[in-house]
Amino acid sequence: RMNRVVEVNAEDLDVLVEAGVTRKQLNTYLRDQGLFFPIDPGADASLGGMAATNASGARTLRYGSTREWVRAAECVFADGTRVIVRRGEHPAPMPAAVDRFLSSVASSARATSPVLLKRRGVRKESSGYALGEFVRSDDLLDLIIGSEGTLCLITALELALDSIPAATASVLAAFPSLDSAVDGARASRDGGASASELLDRTFLDVAALGGGRLVPPETESALLVEVEGAAAVDASAIAFRLAPRINAAGRLGHPQAALDLLLTEDSAEAERLAAELETLNRERQMVEDRILREALAQVDEWPEAKRRRRGYVLAGEEWHRGVIGIVASRLVERFHRPIVLVAGAEREWTGSGR
Repeated sequence: RMNRVVEVNAEDLDVLVEAGVTRKQLNTYLRDQGLFFPIDPGADASLGGMAATNASGARTLRYGSTREWVRAAECVFADGTRVIVRRGEHPAPMPAAVDRFLSSVASSARATSPVLLKRRGVRKESSGYALGEFVRSDDLLDLIIGSEGTLCLITALELALDSIPAATASVLAAFPSLDSAVDGARASRDGGASASELLDRTFLDVAALGGGRLVPPETESALLVEVEGAAAVDASAIAFRLAPRINAAGRLGHPQAALDLLLTEDSAEAERLAAELETLNRERQMVEDRILREALAQVDEWPEAKRRRRGYVLAGEEWHRGVIGIVASRLVERFHRPIVLVAGAEREWTGSGR
């Protein structure tokens, strides 16, 4: 089944594996040594398959694709020739298929401008052979990775490794439009995020079918961002203090402030953003308390028969749309029945129910 981890060289940060080893299997094997293979396509794919397709995934922002992490590949060509293709070296013996490529196709590819071999502005290209990468590096391994088994079969790999990050943190940011979420993704990339996943309205609607809601109802797109740190921290303690402040930014201000705080490496900028989030959180608490008082006052004015209803619907023109869901939850705890709060003015109203 070709699923053996053959050898780990911790000092050189590399590993020799058979092609059937899966990503999770390898990282479990490496965990005790503080190492991992960082490419994560979102599934427990075999490493041979990842090399054949040049797999990437959400961590492309920091770690790129599989090609950049392959140091050598054991390949079997159509004539049965078994060759180890190592980065920076010509294979020996030279398979007939490789010899034909180098004598015919390679010369034509080299004569073509590398700009024409890769679409401008495209971070990762998966269509066709990686001729652009081959021309830039003059390395046969770059052509084989991503060829999807059409040039040869990959039976083993020598892969580069990295140290497991000492700490990671994640933030889920809600955006009012797809365009603003794309801007947030660019900011996370420029800020050094290790992973970024954009969730559009269709995905959010499907996720909501499972019960509960991860983001405010008016959200059109969300961004799930992961950052890595070099120092171990008490993640639970930080999350307990940071989460409500990030939440406040999304409800009252702009979630960009929360994202910037997680990504900035400037201590002065971090202090400024933290102060901004602290102010937003205090404002959120005051707005929440005011809406709660006004909602309770409405219920107090109802006749006894209306208070016995199985559910309450309350409305306020000056209630903040981003906070009414929190208040609805507090009212459910108080009255032990379904609560719907509606906020808005004139013809445009937004509701949140618990």
